[in-house]
Amino acid sequence: MYLVIPARNEEKRIGRTIREYLEYFPDMNIVIALTNCTDDTLRVVKEIMLEHENRLEYIDIEPIKGNSKGKAIRDAFLYVLEKYNPDYIGFVDADDSIGPLEFAKLKKVVVDYDVVISSRYLPESFLKERDSILRIIASHLYRKYVAILFSLPYSDTQCGGKIYKNSVLKKILPKQAVNDMTFDVEMLYLAKQAGFTIEEIPIIWRENIASTISTSKFKFITTSWQMLMSLLRMRIRFWFK
Repeated sequence: MYLVIPARNEEKRIGRTIREYLEYFPDMNIVIALTNCTDDTLRVVKEIMLEHENRLEYIDIEPIKGNSKGKAIRDAFLYVLEKYNPDYIGFVDADDSIGPLEFAKLKKVVVDYDVVISSRYLPESFLKERDSILRIIASHLYRKYVAILFSLPYSDTQCGGKIYKNSVLKKILPKQAVNDMTFDVEMLYLAKQAGFTIEEIPIIWRENIASTISTSKFKFITTSWQMLMSLLRMRIRFWFK
């Protein structure tokens, strides 16, 4: 199995995440998708590559204006499919909010489904760090917006931990166009429309308070607004199709 980790200026967090996953999953290979890094993220990755050169590599994602998490993951998925063609490809965020123990829950059941996604909001889920009131309200509104616009019956489309079967990615990636953080909605919508099975798994989530979106109210509000507008543009695009 291959795991993609998108990274943009993650020098303080990504080392721990990579080492934890490599140590916990001896059968896992990791590809770091570097995007517009201006810090020492690459140096950290290269240092760990010396210890795990056969299981860890990185690719540079072509820079674009604005948030490019969706593009980074799409490009990395395409790279892995073309070069290695594994049965499954997953991704997690670089901040270690989903540890290997929680990702193992997804990995355990993915053989029975086409897509497995982690969730912070199922009854069995648990958030180790509770969100601020602002984040709780924004998250609730976003989930309602997604449910209304796309009829996706999932409690958490945005949680940064998912696994896709090879056949799913080959079907949906050519149709994917979203570059920002709403790419999750697009991928799940395309997979659902194509008839693939999707299972949602409750996890223990460790909110990383070092996130710039978490610590800056202005950044959080502007990012939330951009995501809502991106969802609306996506919905209009699918309507015309």
